[in-house]
Amino acid sequence: MMLKTLKGLVLAPAALAFAMAAQAADYPAKPVEMTVLFGGSAKTIADLLADGMKKKLGVAVTPVSRTGGGGAVGYSHVVQATADGYSIVWNSNSISTSHYQGNMKHNYKDFDAIARVSLEVPVMAVRADSGWKTLGDFVAAAKKNGGKMKVGISGKGSFTHLASAALFDKAGVEVRYIPYGRGRAPVELLGGRIDAALQWPSQFKSHADAGKLTILAVTSAKRIPLLPDVPTATEQGVDVDI
Repeated sequence: MMLKTLKGLVLAPAALAFAMAAQAADYPAKPVEMTVLFGGSAKTIADLLADGMKKKLGVAVTPVSRTGGGGAVGYSHVVQATADGYSIVWNSNSISTSHYQGNMKHNYKDFDAIARVSLEVPVMAVRADSGWKTLGDFVAAAKKNGGKMKVGISGKGSFTHLASAALFDKAGVEVRYIPYGRGRAPVELLGGRIDAALQWPSQFKSHADAGKLTILAVTSAKRIPLLPDVPTATEQGVDVDI
């Protein structure tokens, strides 16, 4: 199962490729508006990205927060905009999850991708005092507890939900998925209200460095530079590449 979380920029709608080609010589001739789907680190990175684009393009690039519906509010705004390249959105895998959850009728086919900004890989973490030192330790405990282990996810149908399901299905264990909303699972894990969570490395790194969490596995085929000492799930006998 090949799943990647792709954070990039997309232009709306699909016909935009033709509109852009017709005016490529003088684009951009006016400010560009960039819709931002989420707050927190997403908004921070969007601000940095907009500043860099402004320097490169020579026109203002304004980030505008349009949150809600797991990204559906922002996507719906951009897909209805004029196809002239001046309304863009910093998107993520939410473009698919929002569609399949029924939050919006349009999907990735209604947009043209123009750049990839970053690529993140979900990692699995537990509390440092849990006693679990490896993915195998957690899997053994989950099998012993018969589906009672609680795993925090961003929401039903979210990428972290899909990634968790892929990992634990491959490991042959049943767990309970607890949806907390974007960015809340690490907090709930620290508070002891769940047993584990799959999230982006940046959400766990500082807590792991402080000795509060243990990151058990990376779900990509290879180890990642941010966590070079954390083995992949495949290295530990669970063959996934998410």
